[in-house]
Amino acid sequence: MSNRRELQGTDSSWTSSLADALQQNLQLEDKLRRDENETPQARLQRMLSTRSVISTSSSFAERQQAAIGSRNPFREIGVGSIGKVFEQPGTPWAFKVLLIDRTEKLWNNYVMHLRIQQSFDKLGEIPGLVEIPRVAWFADKDSEFWPENLHLFPNETGFPRQAREVMCMERVFPLPQPVRNALIELFCNPINAPAAKNDPLNKDCLIRLFLGRKRVGTSRPGGSMFFSLRNYKLHADQIQELQLDADEYARNMADALAVLHWHTNIDTMDLEFVLGSSPFDQNAVRRQMRLPDIERLRPGTSTFEHTTNASLNFKKRIVSLWLIDFDACAPITMNAAGVQQAAKAFMENDPYYPRPFSNDTYMENLSRIFSQRYVETGKKITIGSSQGLPAQFVQEVVKRFSQRSQSSRSGDLQAAATSSASAGRGQQPSYQRGGPVGGQSRRGHGGQRGTTGGTGQSARGRTPTPQNRGTRDQGPTADEPASPRTPRGRGHGRR
Repeated sequence: MSNRRELQGTDSSWTSSLADALQQNLQLEDKLRRDENETPQARLQRMLSTRSVISTSSSFAERQQAAIGSRNPFREIGVGSIGKVFEQPGTPWAFKVLLIDRTEKLWNNYVMHLRIQQSFDKLGEIPGLVEIPRVAWFADKDSEFWPENLHLFPNETGFPRQAREVMCMERVFPLPQPVRNALIELFCNPINAPAAKNDPLNKDCLIRLFLGRKRVGTSRPGGSMFFSLRNYKLHADQIQELQLDADEYARNMADALAVLHWHTNIDTMDLEFVLGSSPFDQNAVRRQMRLPDIERLRPGTSTFEHTTNASLNFKKRIVSLWLIDFDACAPITMNAAGVQQAAKAFMENDPYYPRPFSNDTYMENLSRIFSQRYVETGKKITIGSSQGLPAQFVQEVVKRFSQRSQSSRSGDLQAAATSSASAGRGQQPSYQRGGPVGGQSRRGHGGQRGTTGGTGQSARGRTPTPQNRGTRDQGPTADEPASPRTPRGRGHGRR
């Protein structure tokens, strides 16, 4: 009798499990239908929130998963101002190989990276949801790394296969295919969209968050022959259009910047904030376990799962806001001179942070959120007289942007007066003088930007190629005057 009751119980459980499975299958089918019908905007709203987990079966994920455990050739994934960055498929590492004869720049990158990593590890949750890649090691030309790995690097004209200085760090993985396709569908010229989706270089997609600038010129849809997702610039107006959580981005940037200034004590010159991903199982080991956390564990508790990358899953990735590129950073002092140095770096950096005096309600609100959070976080990590430094930094930045705004308005008024005087004397305005004869556009045949005479040569005198594809900053916005800084020669895909 008891056996029959057991069988009945088993049958009932089996029936219940089958019903649950059928229900789950229906829910999965509904989800797939919703995903198919989801607009690109809704997809980005869901996937570009920090800590969102995305499952993908893209060719990139398949290739990475299949490469685990084997020694694969290194592949270039980006070029920066001082080096080329390579991946080794199937591993979580990136290798920054020096491109120029400036060993001190890469060494500074290494040391600053370690300083930042130490601050983030020590402060725990204070840096917020911003991640930094774990830095592993630095190798010189005579290192044992090269005899074992040199043959796995490409041998190219202009970058011959030879031992160089190299820094190894955790790789910031690109954003998954659903994100890339949504960006292309929304912001790429529809004529070029199929080519952009099939371009293998666009698989190395990171998003640079520009909370301090709106789009202008060829950074608008359809404004460029090519559409590159390597270091794609997502501007404030796009973030607003997509209804992303810009407030969260601003607070996270403020947390990180305050920590870097007043705990790490560096000026943050030329660093970058990017949205990227990491294999899901790896995300728990972003920072080492702190001793107080370990002491709270039951004696004998395994920490292996928290401190190793034993089970990478490239098909399931988590999106995070990352902080990268520290080769231009320099130490600052905890005084007024340090405030000035930090403010100078803020002004000269790319517009990741919200900025005051933008003449835009949305961006001004982000600037207020950023400034308030920066001061709050700065006070948590400073003591004594140093607690006033975060507020002094914000005041200095506001003062400098106020001066820049006033200078811009004065320049606009002077230009308007000059134009009016020229018109009064019967002269053509400057933008008409010297124009093309017969109404021919300076864009050349076909209305392509940056070409002259229909020759296909760009305004810089070179034919566009896959190596220089993608849009660069087109200068300041209408409400943002030009910075006196000369930008560094950035390539795409910097890590």
